[in-house]
This record gives sequence, C-alpha cells and structure tokens, in this order.
Amino acid sequence: MSPDDAEPGSDTPPPDGTPDAALEASIDALAAALDTLAHPLIAVMPDGQLLHANQAAHELLAQEQAFVLGADQVLSPRSAPYRSPFSAALMAASAGTPQQLHWAEGELSLHVTLRPLAAPAASTAQVAPVLLMLAPPDETPFDATGFAENHNLSAAETRVLEVLMHGYKAEEAAERLGVGVATVRSQIAAIRQKTGHRSVASLLATLGDLPPLRKPPPR
Repeated sequence: MSPDDAEPGSDTPPPDGTPDAALEASIDALAAALDTLAHPLIAVMPDGQLLHANQAAHELLAQEQAFVLGADQVLSPRSAPYRSPFSAALMAASAGTPQQLHWAEGELSLHVTLRPLAAPAASTAQVAPVLLMLAPPDETPFDATGFAENHNLSAAETRVLEVLMHGYKAEEAAERLGVGVATVRSQIAAIRQKTGHRSVASLLATLGDLPPLRKPPPR
C-alpha cells in the first residue's frame, strides 16, 4: 500500500516539522506553565515554526531587536550573520543536544539556551520541539503575584509575603503594613500551610530558586 492509500489513524508518522496530536496536547500544557514565567521562553519546531511564546517573549518579539517573526510564523534572528548558527543550533537541540548561543550587536547582548522538549523517536520521522530560554534582564525583580495565585494566597497574605521577601521579620512586617503582629503571624502560618513549608526560611529559600513569575491570565 502506498503512503497515499494509508487510512486515517494509521501509524504513519507525521512529516518533519509537523506536531502530532499527542505533541500538541503536551504543548498546550507547557504553554500554560510558560505563561506564568517572567523570563522570555519560546517553543519552536526545528525549522523555527513558532509553537508558543509566553507573554515576556511576546513583549521581546514586539521590539524586533533580537528576533523577528515572519508572516509564516517562523522565528529567526533579526541579523543575518546569526541566522545560520541559530538554525544549526535548533537542529542540534532537536536531536537531543542542548545548545548555547550568545551574540552582541550595538546595545543588544543576548544569551539563548536551547533545549529539546522531547526525545526524538529514532524509529520515526518525528522531530522534537525546542525550548528557547532567553536570559532575563539583569536584576529582574521577583514578582510574587504569580506564586501567590498558584498557591491561592489571599491579597493580605501576598502583601505579607512580599514584605518577607525583602528580609523583614514579622514585627517589622506588621509595622510596615499597619497591622498587628498577631495578624501577620497568623498570615505567615497560612502561607506556610498553603505552600507546604515548615518555616519562613524554607519558603524564602524556595522563592530564591524560582524565576520571576507573572500573575496567570484570567481563564
């Protein structure tokens, strides 16, 4: 039977660069997670076809300083000398080898990490999508709203968390927020319970390891 005679639903792999249904489902789940991050993150196919760009990445793409997105939704570096190395890095990352790219032009200095989002199947023509992680601006502040939203913290608990993140103790937080110390201690206990931390020190250590998070968009 020729490829043209194959019935729908057969095991014939999709052509190169075309995500199948299972891959599209995983991309949808990934997209929801990426949108909570303040770091620019872009998921593409090895040919540069855009799968998803989180909000931070969309803001960067709108500036058209480092990358441009064509009418065909293919991502490429704005400067021609970087296009060939970028294409080669995409293919290598898709094949399973993480890549690092760095270029500077004028006032622009960009560092990009490329990692495969799935292991390519050796027995099929399917290729793995690639995640581009762009270095965030220096000293990017931590935005607690995304973390608070993900853990169902109240507005008052979020304000307490933000004060704690600046190194203040409960007594100092109460003074800065204009509430009683007992209220702050109660809110800290609620924060620890909701986030699964036994101590404030453990909570702050976890926050220190996280990238800046955005408040998730309304559903």
